Amino acid sequence: MSNPDIDRGRDEGCDPAWREIAKTVRRSWADLIAAAAGFAGPGTSPDDIVQEALIKAHDCFSDLEDEKKVLPWLRKIVVNTGREVARKRTRRREKLMRWTLEQGPAQTGTRCSIPDALAKLALWRMVDDLPELQRKVVRLRVQEEMTINEIAEEIGRAPGTVKASLHRARTALRQALPCSASDPGSASDRDSARVLGSASG
Repeated sequence: MSNPDIDRGRDEGCDPAWREIAKTVRRSWADLIAAAAGFAGPGTSPDDIVQEALIKAHDCFSDLEDEKKVLPWLRKIVVNTGREVARKRTRRREKLMRWTLEQGPAQTGTRCSIPDALAKLALWRMVDDLPELQRKVVRLRVQEEMTINEIAEEIGRAPGTVKASLHRARTALRQALPCSASDPGSASDRDSARVLGSASG
C-alpha cells in the first residue's frame, strides 16, 4: 500500500526534521498500517487512520525529543488515532440505537436487550440498506444532529417528507432488533427504560 501524502511532500522544501520523519514513514509504512488495522471498521480503513495520524504527527513533530525513536513515536500516534476512531464509531452506534428505540418497543409491550443489541447488530450497516432518502435523513438527524427544518433545507424537501422518511426508517430499524416480551420490572425492561429515558432527556 502506498503513502501518497508523504510521497507528494518529498521534494517540496519541507522542514529537514520532517523530511527525516517522512523517510521513516516510507520505510515503515507496512508496520504503521498493521498498527492501525485493529481499529479499522466500516467506512474507515487502516490507510485512513494512518493518514490522519500523519497529519497529527506533522503538527507536533517539534515535540519529538529523540530522533532515534521516530518509529515508536509514530506508532503511538497511529494507535491513539485508531482508538479515537473506534470510540467515535461506538458513540455513533449507541446514538443510533437510542434514536431507534425512542418511543418504540415500550409502546408495543416488548422490550429489547440493549447490551445484546449493541453487541450483535451493526445498525449503521442496516441504515446503509435503507432507501436513499431514508438513509440520508437518518444520517443527518442522528450523526449531524440536524433539526427537521435543517434537514428539509439541506435536501430540498418539505419538513413533512423528512418526518415521514424518519418514521419509516425508524420502523424498519426497530423491526430488525432482537426484541422479546418481558415482564415489567425485569432487567431488560429496566435497561430499556434507562436508555429511553436518557434519549428523551
